[in-house]
Amino acid sequence: MAKANPTVTRKVYFYELFATVRKDFNLSSKYDTVFQELLSKIVMLVKNKDKLRYQHLDQHALFINEIVFLPSGGEKIVKGKLLSVRKDLFPELMNTSTDLTRDINALEEEGIVETTHFIIKENNRNKSNKVRICIEHNQFGAKLLDLVFYLNQLGSHLNITSKITYAHICRDNLSKFKSRMGEISKILIKVKSENVDAINSVDIGIASMFKKAVDEFKQEYVTMEFKYDYYEAKGSPTINSAKQSRGIVSKFIDYLIKNKKEDDIFDKLEVIAQDSEKQDKLRAFDLLVDKAKDELEVERRIKSRTLISNDVFEKMLNSISRNRI
Repeated sequence: MAKANPTVTRKVYFYELFATVRKDFNLSSKYDTVFQELLSKIVMLVKNKDKLRYQHLDQHALFINEIVFLPSGGEKIVKGKLLSVRKDLFPELMNTSTDLTRDINALEEEGIVETTHFIIKENNRNKSNKVRICIEHNQFGAKLLDLVFYLNQLGSHLNITSKITYAHICRDNLSKFKSRMGEISKILIKVKSENVDAINSVDIGIASMFKKAVDEFKQEYVTMEFKYDYYEAKGSPTINSAKQSRGIVSKFIDYLIKNKKEDDIFDKLEVIAQDSEKQDKLRAFDLLVDKAKDELEVERRIKSRTLISNDVFEKMLNSISRNRI
């Protein structure tokens, strides 16, 4: 009997993409939307091994591969993979039983690849330059911002678009959270080092602490926990620590409500607080939960440990249907 493939948990997020077309662009009669034409031409770049198929960002090369169009009634589904390729420095492999490491030997043209799966959903009856996208969150791979960068670069090169932007598909949870939270026990914030400066727009004091940690430790991610004695705060709600914690949380919530695109600067933003709807018991409030998202159990290969794309796409399609995206 064949051994079942192991599974891992993957998060997917849902967004809308908007295309601003060039003034001199005319949509070909072969296509229904701007995105269809852009993606179809990217397919041709890949097929012809055009050098434009790779777009470079920092130390990575971005590359969209395996785009597949799936007609589905009045909708068109586009499956694809966004690859992030590194050729500068490679990690090593380690045997955790012997503690021995070995190099990854590669040809000059080879690189380390991280794959991010995505599905774009278009409504053929809607001729606006807008689509919805479901994209996998791969912590070590390309993100939505990288995809937007890639599409912007090629949209410009191909004389189709002047700008592509995005917006989260959101649930209205943050304002409800704010009214439900009582005294606060802990605030947990995790950001990528390159996004630390953006926290200045929320709280200069917290931003300076993150910047100091980045400068000191040179890590890719920085996580900070702010802990408070919520028992003391409940008895004395006017003490400085209670007012400070509520003030910090209020700033972050107000910022996220007003700037729905900007929560991408945070990898984690969680508050442990009393919940008025749960008899003031402590619970974790995920301040990024306003973003429409889902968690999927997807299969991976046993030896190579890479995700099985067919399984990922199938479960992403089910998630799109289940969440009515």
